[in-house]
Amino acid sequence: MSKLFSLDTPYSSRAEDRRWRPIALERRVYAGSVSDEEVAEYQELSRLLTSSVQSRVAEVAARLEQEQ
Repeated sequence: MSKLFSLDTPYSSRAEDRRWRPIALERRVYAGSVSDEEVAEYQELSRLLTSSVQSRVAEVAARLEQEQ
């Protein structure tokens, strides 16, 4: 549907911002510089922000196009 309306993503800008937060937290986890509160936030966001495989493929493709 997003292609029908020429949208890069089916998510709002607020949702996109929320989708990037777990990535930032995950990087901190691997770097070992994360607090217990951030771990809890990461787990909660990961639980809330699920999407279908097709949606994830479309998101990654749109991001790759934007980066080029």
